[in-house]
Amino acid sequence: MEGDLTLQLRIFDLNCWAIRYLSKRRQERVQLIGDMLRRERFDLVLLQEVWSEQDYSDLKARLGGCYPFSHYFRRSPGFSSMSMSPM
Repeated sequence: MEGDLTLQLRIFDLNCWAIRYLSKRRQERVQLIGDMLRRERFDLVLLQEVWSEQDYSDLKARLGGCYPFSHYFRRSPGFSSMSMSPM
């Protein structure tokens, strides 16, 4: 239809495989994920298997300027979300 508005939403969803004591090179992987997310600027980021709350806190601290809204789901450990806008 003429005059329809379109919305473009960039979503990033990744299974990080960041399991403490099991995942090889976990800290390096989390750091590289953070670097990429800072460069790419997605509207919504969904991360799975970030099992360490410390890894989540590190990502949140590094990405707070890009993604000021974030949540770590303690009842579903390993799942977190970050966004540029309130969720």
